[in-house]
Amino acid sequence: MEKRHTLWVHIGIPRTGSSALQKYLALYAGEDLSNNGLCYPDTIGCFNDGMRPEYGRYGNGNVELFVRGYLKNEKDYQLYFGKLIEAIDDNIRNKDVVISDEDIWVKGKDYIEYLKNRYLNVKIIVLLRRQDKRVESGWSQLIYTRPKFRLSLAEMSDELLIGTSIVAFDHTYYGKLLAFENIVGRENIIVSTYEEACKEGLEQWFMKTLGVENPPKPSGEFVNASHSYINTEVMRQLKIRIANFCAFSEEVGTVFKSNKVKNEKNGSYLGPDDRRRIIEHFAEDNRKVAQRYLGRDELFSNDVDYPQVCITEDEIKEIYTEVLEKMLIHMSYKIKYPSLVKYISDGKKIAFFGAGYMGNRVVNDFILPAEIIIDNNIDKKGQIIGGIPVVWSGDIGDWKQYLILITPLDTKSIEEQLSGMGLEKDVDFFNIHELKLW
Repeated sequence: MEKRHTLWVHIGIPRTGSSALQKYLALYAGEDLSNNGLCYPDTIGCFNDGMRPEYGRYGNGNVELFVRGYLKNEKDYQLYFGKLIEAIDDNIRNKDVVISDEDIWVKGKDYIEYLKNRYLNVKIIVLLRRQDKRVESGWSQLIYTRPKFRLSLAEMSDELLIGTSIVAFDHTYYGKLLAFENIVGRENIIVSTYEEACKEGLEQWFMKTLGVENPPKPSGEFVNASHSYINTEVMRQLKIRIANFCAFSEEVGTVFKSNKVKNEKNGSYLGPDDRRRIIEHFAEDNRKVAQRYLGRDELFSNDVDYPQVCITEDEIKEIYTEVLEKMLIHMSYKIKYPSLVKYISDGKKIAFFGAGYMGNRVVNDFILPAEIIIDNNIDKKGQIIGGIPVVWSGDIGDWKQYLILITPLDTKSIEEQLSGMGLEKDVDFFNIHELKLW
């Protein structure tokens, strides 16, 4: 099926700002894209789905649907993959279409072949990041998201260099780029570096690459949250020490993931010697990429002199103490408010109701992680408070999936609203101030 317009495919290599870029395209750049004959379609209707976690919600390429719905013919995924293709087909008749997905880099060769066979004009955009910086960022993510991942940063770096790391395979760039080039053609693959794009502004660089002049600058809400090295290392050590105590391990994860352990000390995780080893390991491969795709000899700078964070024993003890305190508070909720924790254990997701002054305070002080913040003011829809998206009450379909905690001091009107929909107080919704949870 030939298409006159172009399908732009952003291959979001992990740890190159893909999630922030996708959120920007989905929530902020629609008008500017449309004015320039482009669109970033919500291919399967998940951009405004408060049920979905923030991570991955705004990617619209959905390679997993292709793998499971098309290649493996899994029935439940075939329908959604059909919707994805239908969304692209409907839009590409009249405008250029932009899709983005991190999984394309890891397992998307067949996916790109499928798209190229279906659409005449396919262009690829790839941002590469220096491998030592990707390892640094990726290590922190793995500690927080994979319960059984307990390698130190030094151990992960060593495994990367000998090829046994779980992320080793996607840090060598040249072969993967050639594979994509063989599908779409050299003239249809645009390669740059994450570091250079960020100098201009990641979102601005991407929009200009699409041909959009003077794109709007994103607000701070499009920047991914990060964890300090100290917090990440403490969490890693705790995971090792309490690995055989599942209940305690769960509490540690809840405390850290909710960002309630504060440590603002910043700095480089890796030392200069470790950086040099990684840079030298990938130097020849990076040189091939630079020469073929950028017309130069060096892909990245070789600067290794970054201020390195130092951890003292007192700082470690301070965080251990704070974690213990937060864990005890969290565990006390299970004793004092068993009905509340029961509903969470049964699979209900926490939702705050109220995005005003008290809602902001509760978000900053509450330990248990919330999925969304509900508000009756449609103008607040799409805002991000403390990393939690605000959802307009009119967009909520299944209220029963949430355990609703009302945040305003005056709760009467909201309680009446929820009761009028058949929800029961102290079962489906709670006055957070009566519970004294914060």
